[in-house]
Amino acid sequence: MSLKWSPPVDDGGCAITGYALLVGDEADATANGLSYTEVHSADIRNRPTLDSFTVTVLPASVAVGTTLRFKLIAFNLGGFSTTS
Repeated sequence: MSLKWSPPVDDGGCAITGYALLVGDEADATANGLSYTEVHSADIRNRPTLDSFTVTVLPASVAVGTTLRFKLIAFNLGGFSTTS
């Protein structure tokens, strides 16, 4: 599965140093929401110009036919952005 995004319009004056891609399995949702797991290889973390990523491996607990939700977080020396 391939995901594509646009970089944040405002980096807060500090260049983006990477992204974190997370996935949540809707079957595991509770009243408190979904639990998310990071699902990418380490190379996404040090690629500030990245605007897409192909997910080839999901957590072992994800069954075929499961509905998933993805979150993307940009980060820089100032910390992490809010999730997309």
